[in-house]
Amino acid sequence: MLVSLLLVVASAMAQPAPTFESLVQQATAADLPIVLDIVTDWCAPCKMMERNVFADSKVKAALARVVFQKYDAEEPPGSAVAARFGVNSYPSVFVLSPDGVWVGAVSSQDPAGFVRELTDLLPLASVRGPFTEVSLTERKAPAAAWLVAGIRAREQVPLDAALVARLFTRAMELDPKDAAGIGARAGVELMKSQLADHRRRSRLTTCLDFAERFPAAVQAVPCLTSCAALANLAPADRARVALAVRTSAEAMAAAKNSAQLNQLIYVLLALRESAAATRAAEALRLQAGEDVGLLDTVAETFFQTGRRAEAVALEQQLVGRSPDDKNIERNLRRFKKEQPKPLPIEAGEEDPDARPLGAPQIPPEVLARFGEQRRLSSALASACMEKAGQATASYLRLYFVDDKLKRAVAFDLEAPKALRSCLEAAAAKQQYQLLATSPMTELKIEFAVAAGH
Repeated sequence: MLVSLLLVVASAMAQPAPTFESLVQQATAADLPIVLDIVTDWCAPCKMMERNVFADSKVKAALARVVFQKYDAEEPPGSAVAARFGVNSYPSVFVLSPDGVWVGAVSSQDPAGFVRELTDLLPLASVRGPFTEVSLTERKAPAAAWLVAGIRAREQVPLDAALVARLFTRAMELDPKDAAGIGARAGVELMKSQLADHRRRSRLTTCLDFAERFPAAVQAVPCLTSCAALANLAPADRARVALAVRTSAEAMAAAKNSAQLNQLIYVLLALRESAAATRAAEALRLQAGEDVGLLDTVAETFFQTGRRAEAVALEQQLVGRSPDDKNIERNLRRFKKEQPKPLPIEAGEEDPDARPLGAPQIPPEVLARFGEQRRLSSALASACMEKAGQATASYLRLYFVDDKLKRAVAFDLEAPKALRSCLEAAAAKQQYQLLATSPMTELKIEFAVAAGH
């Protein structure tokens, strides 16, 4: 009997997380809000939240009133959920309406604060539509409905910034003294929306002006990537970005700048510019020689543009050349069995000027060597943070310098100031293992403690 019970428990634990669509169906049927907890297996704060917050009886009671789901951001279906909501820090806990629309985040890492924030958000997740401006006016909807309408309108593509501003402003007008706890929240959302719109317009103006003037400049690539990654671009702005990316890709191809062309191909694919991506990939193939990383990009382009047989054939050749490259093996399996999916643009909201002009780009062939160690820096930090039970912020940068390519690969992460010795020792311990398995010839460690720590 004991063995049977253990087998049942093990089977239940092994059940995969539901897809987001299945979760929404479940929540809609039960008419309950959704709470998501996005984590990774190397995230020390996630483990502390599990022990200190989610194990608390009052937190458990609060979560019993919702559909609660934990997702691993690096494993399907969690990776798709994390991408859907732009999650890039862990843990990320947020509340959704039953139909899967973002309502707000829960940031507190103590049980009482967690319950308080969750309790404040749940009424908003339960507000019913319709959420059109006309309908809200006709039925004299309360401030909460106008606030939720603004949040929903902000997620629409293309974005109507004027509509969003009107909805949040009306919510503030209906709760002018914040008696219902809506007025101030609407004011914050309005401020965030206006700041985001200002940053979006500023980035488009400054970055696109530069990239259009100097399409062959190395610095045009991060500018264009950043612009293409902006959410809710108006159709005219998106068309301008796409034209600038196409022009830059042609310039990089003509200059035989394969590293920059390689990056722009992924931007073209993400923008669904299939014809331009194919032309760029054909040019890259002529320049790639025996470079496995660049040829892998060509194969990815074939796969994404409907040329599966060519993608598989090329990737099989690459597996033969690099039999130990796990990334190539995974791509080959994906090309054979899966359907193409929209590619994300790996830029988020990062300011392209945050990196100094002339900073070395990371060639894909270098990144490929770290296929099994892509989370090295974060793993080191999390291990040290969990050891000391701390999560205050400082900064660690590891430089791996490739002797052949003369390019630096930088891994950035946040970690506790008090744990500098732990991190330094952990990084030094990894040095021999890295150098023994790759052509890296140098490892430098640089600490820069954040102000105020």
